[in-house]
Amino acid sequence: MQPKPTENHNTESAPGNTEQNGSKPLIRTCPICSEEIKGKTRHVLYKVEVCGSCYYGFASNRHLAFAIDFLASLFITVSLALAFTRLCRLCDIGYTGRSVYNLAPYYHLLFVSLIAFRDGIRGHSPGKFLMGVQVVSKNTLIPIGLGGSFVRNSPIKGFLLATFFIIAYTANGEYMNVAFLFFLLFLAYMLHKGPRLGDGLAGTKVIWKKHRFQIPFDQRGLLCGACGYNLTGNVSGVCPECGTEAI
Repeated sequence: MQPKPTENHNTESAPGNTEQNGSKPLIRTCPICSEEIKGKTRHVLYKVEVCGSCYYGFASNRHLAFAIDFLASLFITVSLALAFTRLCRLCDIGYTGRSVYNLAPYYHLLFVSLIAFRDGIRGHSPGKFLMGVQVVSKNTLIPIGLGGSFVRNSPIKGFLLATFFIIAYTANGEYMNVAFLFFLLFLAYMLHKGPRLGDGLAGTKVIWKKHRFQIPFDQRGLLCGACGYNLTGNVSGVCPECGTEAI
């Protein structure tokens, strides 16, 4: 008798997608939407295979959230700069174009600070709140605070601070626009993969709030939170790869 097709939520460490006798492929289902995964292209999110619709839908929400946060931080910074300039003119406080230009690095620092702490309100930034995503601890799924946000955004903060020193101590920043464009493209690529460099530093991950307790966002008991080893079938409660107690 021909064996029945079975569902399989594949992880990167899981076996192939065909049955052992090679007679019929397994029915691969997306753990997020429970729809069948079609096509040969694998879309892996947090080491778990998902369908293309969920993969790109989640990535699009993260991209839009970042764009909203970036523009909101830029709007606040520019608005304060213009308000201060206007105040100097109204109060006749020795306003000159050069004096305002000298304050540009400090406006830049304000912008960097807004970016650094943007995820600090229970894992939300304005963009993430609007797009339904949230930053949480990778192992406990507890939303992060200001400290976690500061660490998580360290790579972005470091790049923006580097531009600050270039603006502050050099008269020529003509290549900064090109460098920033490549930085944004690299960041967009990392958002598609799931975790980015800052998530590794802070031990965090971004989840889709309406699917927060579904794989791949909640992998407690499925993958080791320390090394990513597949714990499917493990009954000891301890990861055999690194010895960490499973959550």
